Amino acid sequence: MKAATLKKEIHLAVDSTKDNEILEVVYTILRKASEEAAKHGDFWDELSKEQQTLIDQAIKEVDEGKVSPHHQVMKKLRKKEAAHELHTK
Repeated sequence: MKAATLKKEIHLAVDSTKDNEILEVVYTILRKASEEAAKHGDFWDELSKEQQTLIDQAIKEVDEGKVSPHHQVMKKLRKKEAAHELHTK
C-alpha cells in the first residue's frame, strides 16, 4: 500500500474509533517510532542510487500486483527440486 493511501486509512480508522485506549496505543506506537527514526536518521540516504532504484522498482511491482505469494513460490521450487532429484539419480 502506498504511503498516502496508508496515511488516509490510518486517519479514517483513528477518526472512527471512540475507544480512548486504542487511541493511546496508536499514539504511543507512532511517537516511539518517530523518536527512533530521529535517533537513527533515515537510512535511505545511506543507500546507493542503485539500491534506491531497485527498491523503488520492487515497490512498483508490488503496487502493480506483479508478485507471487511466498507459498506459491515455495511450491514451485519444491516441484523443481523434486524433478531435479529424479533426473540426477
